[in-house]
Amino acid sequence: MKFLIPFFLLFVIAPNSSAQDQSVETASWLSGCWVASGGNAVVDEVWMEPSGGLMVGMSRSVRDGKASGHEFLLLRVIDGVLIYSAYPSGQQPTDFHGTRVSNDLLRFINPNHDFPQKIEYWRVSDHEIRAKVFGDVNSTDSSFELEYERKTC
Repeated sequence: MKFLIPFFLLFVIAPNSSAQDQSVETASWLSGCWVASGGNAVVDEVWMEPSGGLMVGMSRSVRDGKASGHEFLLLRVIDGVLIYSAYPSGQQPTDFHGTRVSNDLLRFINPNHDFPQKIEYWRVSDHEIRAKVFGDVNSTDSSFELEYERKTC
């Protein structure tokens, strides 16, 4: 399993999405501490509960016992659309727009970003979530999936 910085979300409003569905509170199921591991890599992700129209998150990727990346994350509504803002490892921030925002699925896209261009989070259970990152790398569709389990913060 290849681990990249896990949080890049891009989105375009889907035709059947409504602005009233786009709220930070709808994403509250993402709140808490999560860990994904495979082989010699571990990704920790932490999300604060929504408050004041904002969710704040962060992630850390560790490979072979050494930090290989980190990211600061924001979820907020701008002009009626849930925006996922990623600030990865000192790079320029990128905004992704929510196209699906529900009590068990978050889909964000940004077709103008190099990689990723789409990110999805979905709830498997109260103790398990998945994240999938999609993009185009060297004219080839590329993606990876992270399987997170809830952990004690």
